[in-house]
Amino acid sequence: MYKIEIDKVLTQLKVYGKIAMKAFSSKSFEVINKGTGDIVTEVDLKINDLFNEFIQVYFSNDFILSEETKDDFKQREKAERLWIIDPIDGTREFASGNPEFAISIALIKQNQAVLGFVYNPAKDFLVYGGPQMGLKNQGSFPAPVKREQLQLCVSRSEKKKGLFKKFEERLGMTNIKPVGSTAYKLALVAAGHYDAVISKRPKNEWDIAAGAALLQSTNKVLLHPNFDQVTFNNKQTKLQGLIAGSSDAKSQLQNLGLI
Repeated sequence: MYKIEIDKVLTQLKVYGKIAMKAFSSKSFEVINKGTGDIVTEVDLKINDLFNEFIQVYFSNDFILSEETKDDFKQREKAERLWIIDPIDGTREFASGNPEFAISIALIKQNQAVLGFVYNPAKDFLVYGGPQMGLKNQGSFPAPVKREQLQLCVSRSEKKKGLFKKFEERLGMTNIKPVGSTAYKLALVAAGHYDAVISKRPKNEWDIAAGAALLQSTNKVLLHPNFDQVTFNNKQTKLQGLIAGSSDAKSQLQNLGLI
């Protein structure tokens, strides 16, 4: 299933990873202020351009939704297949020398994430998969640690703002782990390193699409805060927070009155 897409995207990811790590290691790259409170680096733009070229060559009938490309919903809503990419998810981490960033790529069909790739080259962590496919990995993939208590990974900025005080009171501070990059967090949950991700701030489809496919590969869920299923290739690409993890983790959080 999707063997051609998997083989070709994995090859591309290794190229993108080398580009990212050369810049990350040298700390020599341009950082541009988008004027919206967000930043982008020349590395984001370089990977984005390479991915667009790659799709044009190998999957020319497909469309792309990217954080770094102007969106055209009238065109992409007609797409039978849509690729969603965040060239560097966790740009602030990347720019500040924090290794918690990831390259995130997903394939969407009929509004569902059917294939996802999340690659953190700084951690040598690469996972991919989708529904009925299982979770595959390359690079370093330490076995998940067996946990007696529920453990969440959350946004570092959201935690600093005190948005998880109630969680810390009921689960303990050591069980609420701040981690950069939404895509990386979702991949870690899919791989069993944490039980759930909670975000209380808006996220875009490019932040979560690959993670959605990975979660489904291990029978986990990605939900809106009201528990509706998340879909993709929508006119409005932003969602107001998320809940991701196993059904058991979701039930435990509900029983504790946390969601």
